[in-house]
Amino acid sequence: MLEGPTFLTSDRGAWVGDRLEIRGRIDDVVMSGGVNVDIAALQRIVDRALGVEQVVVLGVPDPQWGAKIVAVTTSDLSLEVLRDRLDGRVERAALPRDLHRLDVLPRTSSGKFDRRTLASGWGA
Repeated sequence: MLEGPTFLTSDRGAWVGDRLEIRGRIDDVVMSGGVNVDIAALQRIVDRALGVEQVVVLGVPDPQWGAKIVAVTTSDLSLEVLRDRLDGRVERAALPRDLHRLDVLPRTSSGKFDRRTLASGWGA
């Protein structure tokens, strides 16, 4: 039982033993083809498979899928290679369906990837 003041955040978490484990933001989960895809968890898998800051994944609105999983990179990585590297590590709904290449990945003032700006490239 919690004691003391509490406040609502947009973070997801779970109690693991007596510790609260933060698992990302509520808005990091998108529905793609009827399957919940945790973008934060997917990004961690992408980082392990390809190296940190090589590829950014996000969900963008899509009339067929609800949200389409897409990737943005500054490298010469192809969509086929990306999907091959992730195959078996993530469920099929989490495999990126599109890839954009940019010279620089935009960042927020806090230094995080600016997914909102990246999503605008898909008309989101």
